[in-house]
Amino acid sequence: MIKRRDFIKIAGAAALAPLSLLPLAQDSAAQKANPAPTPTPTPAPTPDYSQYSGTYIITEPCIGHKDTTCADACPVEAIYGKTEDWDQLFINPDECITCGICREMCPYEAIYPFPEVPEKWKSYIGKNIEHFKKK
Repeated sequence: MIKRRDFIKIAGAAALAPLSLLPLAQDSAAQKANPAPTPTPTPAPTPDYSQYSGTYIITEPCIGHKDTTCADACPVEAIYGKTEDWDQLFINPDECITCGICREMCPYEAIYPFPEVPEKWKSYIGKNIEHFKKK
């Protein structure tokens, strides 16, 4: 048979056991209330394409079309693409003489001089220039 004194020790310890976990619960609540700040990713540096400021850029409206009117009109044949591998045309910035004929001939209004490319299509500046840097 268990003695009264032993019973009180066991029962008291069992009653106090959840209280020993209280600091852990408080720490968890504090972490939820004040989460650690997430590090802000460092943005990738924006390439400097200013040396190509006169170049024309072909943007998204041209993608998927098979019309090469602009390429046919280019007097220096600086427009490349529309093969099985490429779904768009590219203007070689080192060959373009910035005459603007391609822009006038484009049926999709997809060609812009470098500084006038709409914000939503700015990524095409890099795509066009980087395409020719790979070669």
